[in-house]
Amino acid sequence: MVFKKGHVPHNKGKILVPSDEKRKRQLQYQKKRREKKRDELKKKRDSKRHEIKFEVLSHYSKKLSNSRIPCCNCCGENQFLIFLTIDHIKSRKNYDKEPKNLVGKELYRYLQKKNFPREYQVLCMNCNSAKSDGGICPHQRRNK
Repeated sequence: MVFKKGHVPHNKGKILVPSDEKRKRQLQYQKKRREKKRDELKKKRDSKRHEIKFEVLSHYSKKLSNSRIPCCNCCGENQFLIFLTIDHIKSRKNYDKEPKNLVGKELYRYLQKKNFPREYQVLCMNCNSAKSDGGICPHQRRNK
């Protein structure tokens, strides 16, 4: 480097490199901050996902429960939101390509955007599984 006569650089010509100890502290701080941010983002994302699921399930359960409490259209299960799921009233095979391949949060968002189409219903995992295996839920067989 060339300096004007009489000019002294702020670092007096030395190359400023953080010491190993200082660099380790910086890396630890960055890692801790990243983990904290990751946790915050995960909480926010999970909260939003739960909110969307609750809204969709509530909409499809209104007729049955006469309230905003999501419940199974077949057996009335409503204690745990995690047990409830969206079911295609007709088989998935009868749908277009777009909604046919959607599951989880993508399906809930699709239903919101399409203003809650009528071809879907809320079922608990047990009723949904029984319906997919045998075509009819045991609760409905018993009632017939």
